[in-house]
Amino acid sequence: MSDTMNRIPSPRLFGLAEAMAKLEQDISFAAQSDARVLVTGDSGAGKKYVAQLIHQRSQRGDGPFIVVNGEDLTAARPEREDRPAPRLGDSLLQASNGTLFIQEIERIPAAIQKELLRAVEIAPGRNVRVITATSCDLFELVQANQFSSDLFYRLNLIHLVLPTSSLSRTGVRAYAQSAGTDFEAASRS
Repeated sequence: MSDTMNRIPSPRLFGLAEAMAKLEQDISFAAQSDARVLVTGDSGAGKKYVAQLIHQRSQRGDGPFIVVNGEDLTAARPEREDRPAPRLGDSLLQASNGTLFIQEIERIPAAIQKELLRAVEIAPGRNVRVITATSCDLFELVQANQFSSDLFYRLNLIHLVLPTSSLSRTGVRAYAQSAGTDFEAASRS
């Protein structure tokens, strides 16, 4: 038996495996429901990927998956446009029978927060599921009056927290080391 086969994975790898197993369970739970989901995690942690998995595994999986960035949403088109900004109403219509995924929900302007709140309240009639994502603590923004508390509670019916990037990097390093791979060399190539 080779030396590589005799190595025991680092406990950090087991921690990552547990975190990823819990995330997989949470994704499955969210996919079985039609409730709104808030996904939080570090930048680059895979929030969009998680939202896509929820959508694909849900009964809406054959419908559209529309992605918009929170800061780009507008209530109405500005008279002069350097680049077209998605309107909330248009995005909801495009997502009919599917999912509207709003990235960086914390960046939605206050006026759009109010419009989104109204839209979320009637979303079941529009047959649209709303999944949102953020890399910040949205509850802190609510407490600082920088984000609508009503909207927060309506979007946060199911809350998925992704493992931190540092845990993911630690887990990948531990896995690479347990497999006999020089992680530093591999990450440079």
